[in-house]
Amino acid sequence: MRKKKIQIKVKTIGIIIDLTRSSRRNFLSGFLNAADTGRTWNIQLIQSKEMLTSETVQDWINGAVDGLVILESWNTKGLSLIEESKIPIIAIGAHGQWLGRRKNNITTIRIDDRRIGAYAAEYFLQLGKFASFVYIPAKKDALWSMERESVYREILRKSGINVSTPSENEPIERLLDRLEKPIAIFAACDRIAAETLNRLGRRVHRIPEQFSIIGVDDDPLLCQATYPQLTSIRPGHFDEGTVAAKEIGNLLNARRQKPRKEILCAKMEITERASTDYTSPAAKLVSDANEFIKRNAVRGISPDDVAHHLGISRRLLDLRFHELNDSSVSRAIRTVRIETLKHELRSSRERLSVVGKRCGFPNANYLKKLFLAETGMTMREWRRRNTQI
Repeated sequence: MRKKKIQIKVKTIGIIIDLTRSSRRNFLSGFLNAADTGRTWNIQLIQSKEMLTSETVQDWINGAVDGLVILESWNTKGLSLIEESKIPIIAIGAHGQWLGRRKNNITTIRIDDRRIGAYAAEYFLQLGKFASFVYIPAKKDALWSMERESVYREILRKSGINVSTPSENEPIERLLDRLEKPIAIFAACDRIAAETLNRLGRRVHRIPEQFSIIGVDDDPLLCQATYPQLTSIRPGHFDEGTVAAKEIGNLLNARRQKPRKEILCAKMEITERASTDYTSPAAKLVSDANEFIKRNAVRGISPDDVAHHLGISRRLLDLRFHELNDSSVSRAIRTVRIETLKHELRSSRERLSVVGKRCGFPNANYLKKLFLAETGMTMREWRRRNTQI
């Protein structure tokens, strides 16, 4: 008796994906790897806006595909039509409201952007003691960038650290020149980190002594093409693809429509490269020196006193300050004294000479010339403009 052939129905899965991006290629690798395990699927790739035609969308709605995996929101009209259909959908990175009206037969999967922000903050905190921290965002309406930034700020704030961000009035080059070194820089993604490295110009040679920078996505071509090569957080895009294959399979095999579901992928690692090859002993030395200066500058200490406190030579101390801050120990002491003097001028009515001596300036004539050079006005004039009394 001839055995009856069992016909296996091949299901077609449409995938809207931009394969020029490393994260998308990693996702597809994870998806296809999972799809090869006991599944019979025909994969139809839509890789550009031009391929996502109204005819293609209409064919899908008429039954040309059994399910869709959507990673890009290129065609608003097309997506609107798909949203109103009953095709099972996996929406990747579906922040905000796109495909938000679909209540059934849809699973949204995205990388946990809040976890990325936390990961970056924790990485910098364990890497070494930085003097300043910076976040470089994507465009203003990018929710994923905003989530990364908010948690990055939140975790650092718990350690008493403020985070600076470039603006139209103060671009990244000017911001980095102003901030105390060394600086930890977290860019929203690899592309923005690479653009930042390009904009640093000659400053790039100060990495990692003065600047440490990380991106996100770990695009090997982009990260290895920069100078220095870029350290980057690698989200679990491969695992995201694996989860997507499982979820589209569940939707296809369901006997009834399933309610909307959201999945966050929190797995991530970091690939360390030269942009964070951090000289932490030197940075700690300078940080300890600055702490000693802040506590003792007004007591009349000298650079030799700072070196003695740290147990190193004056020459080594000067070298480290120049490497990390483009400054000197003498300048650091003078800055603390001037800032203390300004505070005293605002909050007291004592004679200028008395205030000056208390802030570490026993020579009144020297102080007059120094204050005028630093602020552009005399102490009396500065007090009049800034007094709190």
